[in-house]
Amino acid sequence: MEAHPPTCGRKAIPGAWHIEMSDGGAKLFGTMFPLSAGIVPRGSMVEDRLAILNLLGIYGAYANDGDFEGWIGLFADDATFEITLLDNVFMVDKVQLGAGERHIFSVYRQRLADKGERRLFLLMNPHVRAQGTVEAEVGMTMILVRVVPDGPLPRIESTGTYRGTLVKRGDRWLIHRWHVQTDRAPEPLLETPAHPEAAWER
Repeated sequence: MEAHPPTCGRKAIPGAWHIEMSDGGAKLFGTMFPLSAGIVPRGSMVEDRLAILNLLGIYGAYANDGDFEGWIGLFADDATFEITLLDNVFMVDKVQLGAGERHIFSVYRQRLADKGERRLFLLMNPHVRAQGTVEAEVGMTMILVRVVPDGPLPRIESTGTYRGTLVKRGDRWLIHRWHVQTDRAPEPLLETPAHPEAAWER
């Protein structure tokens, strides 16, 4: 009887795949182990991968367009978001996140309308670390740029990393656990007071 390969300390994900190399070549094991980065998805896993990667891409597009409803709709109702700045950690649920970010989105939509100022989330290296039938572990790199048409040259406000777990609910993939680690605290909203629910923006 074949033994399953060790997980090497990584979290097992239902429905995921894992490749083990042996003298006889590669062996594909199903249902319990994280997906190796080089594995070619098969069957419905391909459709799921496309949906996952599109979610990661449109996450930044919604933020840059000021589309709050589209952005918050990417989170599951029971989602949690951990925001790690240099000296603070904020753990919020979807209700708290929505209350704070709705205000922030409105501030930047107004600044765009008034003086063309934009705060761009440039999200790079989107990747799937593990993929199962109902969960996936993902990540990407973030560069936050502030642009004012008639002001100084565009400047990098902050950089960081997103990591998280997506879940499949019905025919949609949604963010379930989300964590952003910034290398530098983003600039405050300056003359605009932060919403009481958005302490991470003060």
